[in-house]
Amino acid sequence: MVTATMIAQHFEATIKDYPKMKLREIQRRCASEMHVNVTIDCCYRAKKIVKEKMAGNHKEEFGLLWDYAHKLRSKMPGNTIKMAVQRGLDIAISDILPRVEHRNCARHVFANWSRRKLWKSFECDFWQIAKCTTEREWEDLCSALEKKDKDAYDNLMKKSPKMWTRAFLGTTCKSDIVDNNLCEASNSSIVEARFKSIIKMLEDIRTKMMTRIVQKRKLCNGWKQNYGLLVKAKFDANKKDCVEWQLIWNGENGCELRKGSYQYTVNLSQRICSCRRWQIIGIPCSHTCAAMYHLWIQPDEYLHEYYHIDMYKKAYSFPMQPINGPHDWEKTVIQPVLPPIERKMLRRPKKNRRMAKDEPKKLKPGLE
Repeated sequence: MVTATMIAQHFEATIKDYPKMKLREIQRRCASEMHVNVTIDCCYRAKKIVKEKMAGNHKEEFGLLWDYAHKLRSKMPGNTIKMAVQRGLDIAISDILPRVEHRNCARHVFANWSRRKLWKSFECDFWQIAKCTTEREWEDLCSALEKKDKDAYDNLMKKSPKMWTRAFLGTTCKSDIVDNNLCEASNSSIVEARFKSIIKMLEDIRTKMMTRIVQKRKLCNGWKQNYGLLVKAKFDANKKDCVEWQLIWNGENGCELRKGSYQYTVNLSQRICSCRRWQIIGIPCSHTCAAMYHLWIQPDEYLHEYYHIDMYKKAYSFPMQPINGPHDWEKTVIQPVLPPIERKMLRRPKKNRRMAKDEPKKLKPGLE
């Protein structure tokens, strides 16, 4: 007779690697691997046995954190450890590093702003304000919003526009990103690891990063240009749009571009376009491409060096070194770290992301 203890012993390693493994999956594997039919209750008890054992190892793994950190430092000297911080980051940065540019996620700014009233109808106006690249355009869009709803405009201006609007972004880092999608994508890749114990979680993240660096190195070997495919897509779009602009050249490095009521100036020697897109992102805009083609210059020559393949390889030129298991870690004399106190809340814990009130709910397949 197969008991829950026997099932727990058989699937212990699997459940530790996949803590979110469904009971139906355990039941199916019992039939295919152990050739027995078991009930869902038996699978539940087996999974509970493994989880209790994992909880017992929880304190032991926290006690190994200093040994683990020492091993990482010995293998990869100079590593930086990022600590989680509480609220108040804006004030700390402005006090300690007053000249450092700090950006907020425009999507979260909009979510907090539209939550107060029925300002969801102003979503298009908000994103036009967030993505405009010149101060004059920003002023015109803000004036239009103020005429529509003065209260909505006043509440939006409580959050400094310099932190979430492209019109006020600096030109040093060559990025026009006004959202937090890169961080959100990184967090989504470690969701599964976050359900594991502390050492296993850190090891999963470390090995994932080790593999990612190798993959990124191989990726650039397939580039046909001196830059990546995403940059090429933006570049090609700008080159395609440049044919619509009429050009007037001043005989040196200055050009005047016109299309309908729009007019911009380009200075190739200073690498400046009055639309500011070239300065912000580092990729020649459509106005710049039109000026370069008129002067028989290839726009690729004016792409910022941050996008070059050499800079890409340099970013991934520091591989993560492999380390041995806990059996080979040097014992430190530092007082062990104690695990946080586990607080059991009432009812089943919620693991899904909190959805906004106006966010559409995902339906199961076949119910659309």
